[in-house]
Amino acid sequence: MRTNMTQIANKAGVTRRYIDYLLSAESDASPRVAVRLEKVTGISRQVWTFGTKRQRQDAWKRFKMSQQ
Repeated sequence: MRTNMTQIANKAGVTRRYIDYLLSAESDASPRVAVRLEKVTGISRQVWTFGTKRQRQDAWKRFKMSQQ
């Protein structure tokens, strides 16, 4: 089953807009949020906290591909 961004945000306890901010590197995840996002997506907490825009977007694309 494909999981959309809203479902992922809900599971992680954040908003869809917040994930958009993270993917555009306008913001870095707090350590607590990074752990929750890692559990939901499998994308490492280091990427959510310290990753560049490119690293986050590449990881997100891999995650989305794995959902198909």
